[in-house]
Amino acid sequence: MKFSCAFGRHETLEETAELARQAEACGFDDMTIIDSQNLSRDVYVQLAVAAMNTSKIRLGTGVTNPITRHPTVTANAIATVNELSGGRAFLGLGGGVSSVWTMGVKTQPLRDVREMVEFLRKYMAGEEAEYKGTTAHSEWVRDTVPIYLGSGGPKSLFQAGQVADGVIATGSRPEMVRWRCDQIKRGAAEANRDPSTIDIWARIIVYVTDDAPEKALPETGHYATQAGYAVLHEPQFDELRAKLEEEERGIIEEFKAVADAYEPYAHEAKNARHGKFATQRVVDYYHLVGTADSIVERIKVLRDCGVTNISCVLYTLHDKVGMMRRISEEIMPRVRSL
Repeated sequence: MKFSCAFGRHETLEETAELARQAEACGFDDMTIIDSQNLSRDVYVQLAVAAMNTSKIRLGTGVTNPITRHPTVTANAIATVNELSGGRAFLGLGGGVSSVWTMGVKTQPLRDVREMVEFLRKYMAGEEAEYKGTTAHSEWVRDTVPIYLGSGGPKSLFQAGQVADGVIATGSRPEMVRWRCDQIKRGAAEANRDPSTIDIWARIIVYVTDDAPEKALPETGHYATQAGYAVLHEPQFDELRAKLEEEERGIIEEFKAVADAYEPYAHEAKNARHGKFATQRVVDYYHLVGTADSIVERIKVLRDCGVTNISCVLYTLHDKVGMMRRISEEIMPRVRSL
């Protein structure tokens, strides 16, 4: 079991450097920076700063998309970070959330994401590559980087299993996580790939506390919004939605209260209005909040579902360094060998 961390929503470049140093010192394997041009600093500048302040931790976008930058620009940027970091870069890619929603643009279709992945594989290997009917090549890039896809629905998960080196998916509820891992494995089998080679991340807040979990709600309630919205609005989740309501009466209305208050410019923000509507049941569906013992037991369950990386989201936490240290000292040593 590996551990990654995610930040960059609020940080200055100086703070990014310090968080990167602390993440590496705490033993995190990977870190990602959010790519949302209307909400935070430039992702590749932040990654460059992180690269210059670390020596071991892997560095990647969490995640970029096919529309705010042409794929040649994305490839050139991540290749430059890869050179600067000594080969530690990877690329997180998806259809776009806050980066495109704050532009009034919809999340991009799966076919666009797949076309970008296929283009990047060839372009970064130094080959002539085609994208949207035109061809291009790089005069200097000759090394590919691992590509991770941010996925949630069955079609995107299936596609990720076919083409991605890793998958970033939100949530900690075992039924959902197991279902997602199964979709990834189906896609891998369809493409004659070994599913065990795909790095599957559970993108969650890990909040170690000896107090009642409800006391952490001001910090943990914000990140559940995007996934909660999907459960409510996308037909692919009809069966899950019905099952949830059967098992936990009223939880769909609790999801709805958060989703209705959501605003794209408050995405993953501290003290966002929508976070005030998150109940502990909603938070527990997506995150791991509680004592070290309880979190370790839940991580064991996620391991059994197929998760290989616990991706700790720090965006809305007040003491990011303090929580990274608690995870490093109280959680990592107990699950590293899982």
